[in-house]
Amino acid sequence: MTPELLHAALERASATARAAQGSAPAPHPDFFVRRPDSHEHGDWTTNLALCDATGNPRRYAAEIAARIRTEPRVAAAEVAGPGFINITLTTAGRSRAALEIVDLGEGFLPGQAVSDAAEGVRRIQLAHAAAHRAHRRATAAGIDPTDFDADTLVHVTEVVLLNALAQARNGLPRALDSGDGSSFLATLSAVVEAFEDWIAVCVVTPTIDVEIARVHASRLLLVRAAITVLAAGLRQLGASAPERM
Repeated sequence: MTPELLHAALERASATARAAQGSAPAPHPDFFVRRPDSHEHGDWTTNLALCDATGNPRRYAAEIAARIRTEPRVAAAEVAGPGFINITLTTAGRSRAALEIVDLGEGFLPGQAVSDAAEGVRRIQLAHAAAHRAHRRATAAGIDPTDFDADTLVHVTEVVLLNALAQARNGLPRALDSGDGSSFLATLSAVVEAFEDWIAVCVVTPTIDVEIARVHASRLLLVRAAITVLAAGLRQLGASAPERM
C-alpha cells in the first residue's frame, strides 16, 4: 500500500468521521503520510487529525484510527502524542507496491530524464550490481520467485525496504513529472540505503545444507523489485546500470 493510497484512505476515514459528527467534509490537502522516526511506531504516521483546527485532535484522531482499521490492508492504527496516528499495514498491504513494481518491469518510470546528479550515482550502481549478484545466485540455486509469500517478509529490514519501495512506487514518477531532481534522488537513495541494510542481514540464497523455503522465494522477488527501481532510477539519471562491479 503506497503512501498515496493510504492518504486517500485517510481522507475517506476523515470524511466518514466528520459525517458521523454531523459536520461537513473538510479536506486537508496539506496533511502528511510519512515513515515514522522509529520502526516501533508502525509503517506510516500521519498528522491528519492535527490539521483540523476545531475540536479535540486526539479524539478526532481516535475516530479516524477506528475507521482506518477497517481498511483490508491495515493491521493496526494507534493514536500517538497530541493527535498523530501511527499505522501498521498487513504483510500483504506492505508488499503490494513491490509486486506492482516487478509486474511493471521496464515500464516503470517512463518519461523524461531528470537532470544528471553525479553525486550518489556510484552508490546506486553498486547497490544495483549487488542486487544482480544476489539474483544470479538465487536463480542458479533454482529459487522460484513465483512462490512468493508476503507473510515471510517480517524482518525489520524487510519492512523498511518494502516501505521504501512503496514510497518509490509513486514518489519517483511524481518527482520525474515535476522535474524535482532532489526529491527523485532522495527517494531513490532511500531505496538504496534500505536495500543495503537488508541484503547485509537477510539470506536470499541459503547454503547448500539449508533447504530452500518460501522466504527465499519471497526475498528473490524483493531483489527483483529493487533491481527494477534502481535500474529505472539510474536510467533517468543518465547513468549506466551495471550488473557487475
